[in-house]
Amino acid sequence: MHICTSCNGTYSPAAGARIDPASAAGRVREQAAAENANPLINRGVDSVDLSSAARELSDRLPVNGVRADLVQQIREEIASGEYEQDDGKLDVAVNQLLGRLNITG
Repeated sequence: MHICTSCNGTYSPAAGARIDPASAAGRVREQAAAENANPLINRGVDSVDLSSAARELSDRLPVNGVRADLVQQIREEIASGEYEQDDGKLDVAVNQLLGRLNITG
């Protein structure tokens, strides 16, 4: 197939005719709708089984850049009064947060 810039569509030299992209998309949608309506088509269900070791490792991995285990440890240290604040770390964290929020000071 070749792209025909003057006819605003795809041209098939073998067929000698322009293929309308809109009608081709319509045919694809119609076919998909017919398949979805057919109860005899087996779509199956995907599933994943994780081992306990994999679940434990996934609990330690960052989610959206946040390590849940470290957050929990710091929360516990704050609650018990053991957490010592490092002003340098706080400045870095605040600046990073402001940068992510696109706030300059």
